[in-house]
Amino acid sequence: MSPTKRLTVALVFLLIAIAILFAVKQFDIGGEKEGDATATPYTLLFPNAQGEEVTRVQVKDNSSQDTFVAEKKDEVWTILEAPEGSDTGLGIDEMRITNALTSIPSIQPSRTLSGLENLATYGLGDAAQYSIALTIGGEQYNLTVGSKNPGSTDYYIQLSSSGDIYLVGTYNLESVIQLLTEPPYIQPTPDPNATPSATPDESVAE
Repeated sequence: MSPTKRLTVALVFLLIAIAILFAVKQFDIGGEKEGDATATPYTLLFPNAQGEEVTRVQVKDNSSQDTFVAEKKDEVWTILEAPEGSDTGLGIDEMRITNALTSIPSIQPSRTLSGLENLATYGLGDAAQYSIALTIGGEQYNLTVGSKNPGSTDYYIQLSSSGDIYLVGTYNLESVIQLLTEPPYIQPTPDPNATPSATPDESVAE
């Protein structure tokens, strides 16, 4: 093969490699186009909330309209609203609320996606299942929770104050969502030695 032909072949392969690299950068792991996506592993979701704590949380299921609201005053958590029919048990499990919210102010998105218009693709916009409102250091933050990414490691979320979409680890938000789906009330421990209550035998003739 002549030097000219070898150079031509090399240029063709180089162009193909560049085209493949460009295509990979334009598509998410799941195969959906992300537009102008930028990796921002060290960006804080709530940069003004460092050193602060969550003092109020509201979690709403946008489909059923079920809502959970809890507020902390004088170091004590009070549940202001819970889904109808919730078993209040022996009182509020304050430790569970605290544990669910402790890491919230320091959340770091694994990625930020900008310039996206079709929010429904990510379970956001009108398709968002959950809305979460948080009061941190006296400032309120509102976010919507969308679908999980293809690997189920992150949720797609959006802040009301930003048009960007953030990927946030599921471990950051699932315990918060569970405050709604499994309200934090302490339940009595079943007594293994308790005798089951007798049920009248309706089959016995009078």
